[in-house]
Amino acid sequence: MIKVIEDLLRISGKDGDSIDGGVQRTPDPTEIDQLLAAWSEERGGRIECLLLLGRVRHLLSRMLSAGRLTDQEDREARSLLRLIGSIGREGPGLDS
Repeated sequence: MIKVIEDLLRISGKDGDSIDGGVQRTPDPTEIDQLLAAWSEERGGRIECLLLLGRVRHLLSRMLSAGRLTDQEDREARSLLRLIGSIGREGPGLDS
C-alpha cells in the first residue's frame, strides 16, 4: 500500500504543469501513516454519524406514525426529520 501512495505522490505534480512545485523528496512513511490514520478516523466518524442519523430518522418516523405526540412535539419531530433529510441520503442508514 505504501508503494502505491509513494508512486501517487511522486507523479502528482506532473499533471501537465510546466513549473516544478518544489524540491522532490521521498515521502516520509510516518507522515503517510499519520495522514491515512487521520483520514480513516474522519471517515469512520462520518459513517458513524450517518448511521446514527438514520436510526434517529426511523425513530422519529415511528413516533409520528404512533400519533402520541403533543402538537409542539409533532412540529419539532417533523422539523428534525426535514433537517436530517436535507443532509442527504448519500450515506448508509439514511434511506427510507
